[in-house]
Amino acid sequence: MGLLIGCVLADKYQDRASEITAAALKHGLMVLVAGSDVVRFAPSLLLNDEDMAEGLKRLEAALTEWIA
Repeated sequence: MGLLIGCVLADKYQDRASEITAAALKHGLMVLVAGSDVVRFAPSLLLNDEDMAEGLKRLEAALTEWIA
């Protein structure tokens, strides 16, 4: 059992979910593709606040780099 969260990309980024997962992986963050316009997060149910903050920091860095 676990948690799954899907993030539907804005129209501007349709069909680019795989690019986002590749950018996240470069920053040590594993996310999944759940369709061409959905990025899926599957955190552990044991996720603590510190790990969540670190993951969000890495995601922000990956997206900032990818958009640039």
